[in-house]
Amino acid sequence: MSCVDLESNQHRHGEYATRSLNLKVPSLQVADHWISESGAIIEFLEEFFPAPNYPTTSPVDPIQRALDRSLMQYLRTDFFQLRQSLPFENLMLRKPFPKMVSAETESEANRLLAIALKRIEQSKSGSLADFELSFYLQRIIHAANVIPGIDVRVAEYANFHWNDEIVKSWRDLDRTNYLGESL
Repeated sequence: MSCVDLESNQHRHGEYATRSLNLKVPSLQVADHWISESGAIIEFLEEFFPAPNYPTTSPVDPIQRALDRSLMQYLRTDFFQLRQSLPFENLMLRKPFPKMVSAETESEANRLLAIALKRIEQSKSGSLADFELSFYLQRIIHAANVIPGIDVRVAEYANFHWNDEIVKSWRDLDRTNYLGESL
């Protein structure tokens, strides 16, 4: 695994740019091939390292797995204003979020909070979909001063998955290589 410096647009230059299909992060290199897009990477890993010999990121139940995929695709194809106004880089690099957001961003945040309440009622799987939703919710939690009204159940759900041991180890990775200083 190697870190990519998003602030200096490292993913748009050099080997990464020549190999990655869409110049986005993440991409997974497998031999001479580079797989782009989180969904494709997840499906590849699930197929290449199948259960029960390896841990799975998806529920075994086909309906629950379809609900997870539906949620993950929705998160990746919607919430443009939320992603633009509250970028994940601010969360991961511990940068401040803006003091104000647009009405459209606030509307998307409220829609995401409603989806989270439905998810809490619908699923107890603790899957990758829960992590992805929690990742989005952390943006809202860290920008609580501009997006009020976070239901305590949503905050507990988001923090539970955000503080999962595996997620925490990923969050705590040393990013010195591309930041110039350790977080």
